[in-house]
Amino acid sequence: MRIKIFFKKSYWTLKKFIMASPKDKVWLILNSYIPKLSLAYQRWFNFNGKFDFENRARGQKKLLIVVAGYKDFLWEVVFGRIKKFLDNDIDVCILSPGLVDKRLQSIAKKNNWSYLSTKENKLSLAQNIAIKLHPKAKLIYKLDEDIFITKNYFSNLEKTLLKIKKDDIYHPGFVAPVINVNGFTYIHFLKQISKEKEYYQKFGELRVACMGVKAHYDPKAGIFLWEKSLPLDQIAKNFSKNYNYVVIPHRFSIGAILFERKLWEEMGFFKVALKGSLGLEEEELCRFCHLESYPGFVSLNTLVGHFGFGPQNEEMKKFFLANKAKFLE
Repeated sequence: MRIKIFFKKSYWTLKKFIMASPKDKVWLILNSYIPKLSLAYQRWFNFNGKFDFENRARGQKKLLIVVAGYKDFLWEVVFGRIKKFLDNDIDVCILSPGLVDKRLQSIAKKNNWSYLSTKENKLSLAQNIAIKLHPKAKLIYKLDEDIFITKNYFSNLEKTLLKIKKDDIYHPGFVAPVINVNGFTYIHFLKQISKEKEYYQKFGELRVACMGVKAHYDPKAGIFLWEKSLPLDQIAKNFSKNYNYVVIPHRFSIGAILFERKLWEEMGFFKVALKGSLGLEEEELCRFCHLESYPGFVSLNTLVGHFGFGPQNEEMKKFFLANKAKFLE
C-alpha cells in the first residue's frame, strides 16, 4: 500500500524505478523517506562519479572553470578571448561532463590549464569535483563555452564583489556581468547603448525574466542584440566607467558568474541528481541565494557576449560564422 501511495505522489513510475541504477534507487528511497540520511547521501552523491583530471594547477586563490564540449565552432574565439584577458593569478580548469574531447585537452595543455572530464554527463558533478580539486581557490569564476569575455572581466567582477561587501547592505551570493543575450541584463545593455526604443519598436517588449522573454527565445531578438554588440571590445568600452551594480530580482542564467568558495560550501555544494538534470545547479544556486538572502548582482561596468539560448542557436550559428572576424575584435 505504501509503495502504491509513493508512486502515485511521485513523478517516478514503477517502470522508471525498476530501470534505474542501484545508486539512483538508493538516492530515491533515501531522498523520499529518510531526510537526515538523505542529506548525507546527497553530499556523497554530489562528488561520486568517475573522472579523469589533467592537473596543471598552480595553487592560486582564484579559479576559473570553463564548461565546454558541445559548441566546438566557438572555441577558437571563446578560448582565444579567455587567454587574451586572463589575469595571471587565476588557475583555469576546462570541464567536459560526459565526454573526453582531444581538442579541449590540447587547448588546456597548450595554455598550461587543467582539464577535467567526467564519465557521466552531469554538470553539477563536474563543477563540484573541479572546485574540490583546487582546495586553495577562494574565488570561483564560472564560464560556459558560449560566453565571450572582454577586457578586465575578472578584475571588474572581483572589485564589484568587494564593493558590495564593503557597502554592507547585502551579503552577495554571486556577481555576473552585463550579458547581451540574457533575459535580465539585456535591458541594461540596451540602456547603456541607448537602443531601448529601437528594440521595443521591433519586438514589442522590454520585460525582464530569466525565461519567457524574446531575448531568451527569439532568434531575431538574439541577432539584434548581437548586431548592437559588435565589435565587442569597442562596445564594451561604453560600460567600463559605470562603477555600479544592480540586484537580480529573479532566477538568473549563470553562464558567467563569480562566487565565493564559502557560499558553495554553505549551500552543500551543487546538487547532483539523476540523468537529465541540465540546469539543476542554476536552479539550486538561485533558490539557495533567494531563500538565504544572498542575492545575485550584475556588475554594470562589465559587458560580455552570450552566443544565445537553445531556440536561438540555429540562426545564431549562421550569424556567428558570417561575422566571426567581428567577434575577435
